[in-house]
Amino acid sequence: MSGVYQTGVRSERVEDACRLALAGHVRSPRYGHLHPILATGQDQAARQRPPREEPVEEGGFVRGADYYAGDVK
Repeated sequence: MSGVYQTGVRSERVEDACRLALAGHVRSPRYGHLHPILATGQDQAARQRPPREEPVEEGGFVRGADYYAGDVK
């Protein structure tokens, strides 16, 4: 990350850019991933947006005991 720091970008912006890259399924953010995010200001826009609330799953797909009992009644 030394290349990013040499451009005069604050470390908070680099951290935010890394979070965005990781949220976009980048396994290991490198300068090539972070530079466009920093250049277009996406890291600052993400800071101004409220955090996304993910829906909470209430148990998923549950089949009742009748399904697993087979033909036994």
